[in-house]
Amino acid sequence: KNILIITAIIVAVIAIGATASYITLRQGGKEVEELLVRPPANQEELADFLDQATSYYNRKKFLYGSFKAREITVEWLKQQSIIKNAGISIDGVTIWIEFTNNLDALILTK
Repeated sequence: KNILIITAIIVAVIAIGATASYITLRQGGKEVEELLVRPPANQEELADFLDQATSYYNRKKFLYGSFKAREITVEWLKQQSIIKNAGISIDGVTIWIEFTNNLDALILTK
């Protein structure tokens, strides 16, 4: 497996009337992904984060298959500072997320 060396650069993204804090991850000068570093303040930020998490899942699904991709995605989510907890629902395909600001969300992976 290749070990990725990722540098983080904090970027301020100004939304309508609010400031959202993101980290841009880069590998070899190429932007890899951008992550929210505080809980989503509104539905637009929540939707953006869920899009990022779903994209992460889809990349892992391509490499490892659905079952392993869900496990990897949950572990990745748990490492994010804005996530209080995450797991796979009893149906075996839905990923549930609890943010540190007590918002809840789901990623449907079926």
